[in-house]
Amino acid sequence: MVHSFQLNFAYNPPKKYKGSCLDGRDITYKIVPDADLKLFLTASDSVRAKRRFEEMVKNGLEVSYEDILYNIKNRDLLDSTRTDSPLVIEKDAVVIDNSHMSINDQIVKISKLIEGEIYGSLTSDEILDNKVKNSKLVKDLEEYISNFEIKNKTSISSSDRS
Repeated sequence: MVHSFQLNFAYNPPKKYKGSCLDGRDITYKIVPDADLKLFLTASDSVRAKRRFEEMVKNGLEVSYEDILYNIKNRDLLDSTRTDSPLVIEKDAVVIDNSHMSINDQIVKISKLIEGEIYGSLTSDEILDNKVKNSKLVKDLEEYISNFEIKNKTSISSSDRS
């Protein structure tokens, strides 16, 4: 059911958008292997554990950083060695290690990558001219990330990659 929803969303995005953005460990090779741009967001185990620990404490849970770190390492091992939909970094994916990046830094980097896909070989002046005309792209990405952050602040089961 999730697989069919993801496929439908990927290839039939909401009418007000010209594309879609999906998140998941098997999106780039199983759901949308022909995606125009594949991003693989990651962070060091210790940073991911710290982020998860802070999130859970903020939500009033009593947790141990060491337990969270162990669980993250164990999940990665299990996910990367399982036979059905293992965690794989596609050769054509852009890997972004956000261990030391703010959300804003990530938005800027991802926006530039998206714009590179859209604008291809345009000069920087042409891109700046087009950015004014197409600034909705950046706003849509910022809105998506903002909504993602809001959702994850209320959900303990958020992705621990970012």
